[in-house]
Amino acid sequence: MATPVHRALLAVDLEGSGKRDNHAVVESRRVLFGELRQAFEASGIPWSLCATETAGDEMVVIVPPEFPKRNLIHPLLGHLADGLRHHNRQAAASVLLRVRVAVHAGDLLVDDYGTTGRPQTHLARLLGSTPLRAALAAAPPTATVALLVSDHFYEDVVGQGHRGIDPDLFTPVEVREKETETRAWLHVPGHTATHSAQSRNSADKSSPTDRVGGVRISGSDVKIGGDLFGGDKYNYPPPS
Repeated sequence: MATPVHRALLAVDLEGSGKRDNHAVVESRRVLFGELRQAFEASGIPWSLCATETAGDEMVVIVPPEFPKRNLIHPLLGHLADGLRHHNRQAAASVLLRVRVAVHAGDLLVDDYGTTGRPQTHLARLLGSTPLRAALAAAPPTATVALLVSDHFYEDVVGQGHRGIDPDLFTPVEVREKETETRAWLHVPGHTATHSAQSRNSADKSSPTDRVGGVRISGSDVKIGGDLFGGDKYNYPPPS
């Protein structure tokens, strides 16, 4: 019988990989996963103790329970964003890197093939969601990371007032992907306006509406330059 274990989960996905040739994809993976490893190590989470699952330019990192979940937000995101920004200053256009990041936590099941369970499925829906893709696409070129955390992770970690984590910098958005309909919290490090506690509390009463990194978000709809992504128009950004 599969054994349940509680784990924090972080997933990354490279923006624009579908536009890269094979050589650029290999180089992008090498740099991205290397920077991710360094960000974990610099945040006090030994890479060798984490489990990883890789598919193309995506990676899911499964974090042992003895390490504080808050470290996945601070200082890890800052280390990752800085590392990618440093790379981009020297890189050719074909290997400029910006990433979408999703964070969640929950009980996974361990079987003969590794880990599985609804938390991993939920994480995948967050990572591939329209609000997260749109936020990074609309953010300035200097923004190298866009983050979406689950409502559960926000309540348990982000909203608890840990040093280095400002809950006011996270904006509630509605995620509707396949069978998933949920609220999540969006943040573009270094490019997110401060939101009041009143605006966060209002998300409990109505669909969230706000502006993050140049993206206007209303419920599941995201407006960029007047174009509507999601909602009834189903004008989704090109897949990447």
